[in-house]
Amino acid sequence: MVIAFLREMGIETVARSEVEGTLDNDGQGALDPATVFALGVRADHNDAEAIVLSCTDMGSVEVIAQLEATLGKPVISSIQAMMFEALQMTLRVLWHNDQTVELAAALRARHPEVECAECSIYDALPEMIDSFRPDVVYAVRFDGSADYPRDALFSDHCPHWVANGGAGTDHFGLWDDTSNTVTNAAGVAADMVAEYVMGGFLHFTLDVPGLQIDKAAKT
Repeated sequence: MVIAFLREMGIETVARSEVEGTLDNDGQGALDPATVFALGVRADHNDAEAIVLSCTDMGSVEVIAQLEATLGKPVISSIQAMMFEALQMTLRVLWHNDQTVELAAALRARHPEVECAECSIYDALPEMIDSFRPDVVYAVRFDGSADYPRDALFSDHCPHWVANGGAGTDHFGLWDDTSNTVTNAAGVAADMVAEYVMGGFLHFTLDVPGLQIDKAAKT
């Protein structure tokens, strides 16, 4: 499978070595550095320009420097390749609320490597997502629920992460959690909720309606 994938990427595999038998994830993780080093040495070939240690569970980091010194060519592990690819990506964050200037400025000052865009109008969100293709959208329901552009957040070009700046998510409706991660800011309305609950306790324990009737009768 790995060799076929590399071939599709234009990379030819000229030699390979494998562990004898079939190993599950735990077994791969239990391989000692000496075994991994031997695998790398056996995979070497005069025509090979690099050695690939292809398994994220295998402890390959410990032997990379030793293999490169021994074989005189680059050695790449799966973890290395994934981390390198991730570091090449530019994170794109879209601020969708009515205070975009302050928030975007704070993010740019703290993380200048992040690419930011701002959108403070409901109607503009679909076009912004389609053109900017954000990885993350920080969204606030700042202009009510009736015209909230939820379809833009969960479209074909939807962001990977929708960070809701409020506690409620009812304006999102249903979404496919295999395509989007949605988080909310639970606790932002904690004071109001606490006051509401305490008011409810007092209402029923003190019989507020009865007190209101008694007061009205006395006036």
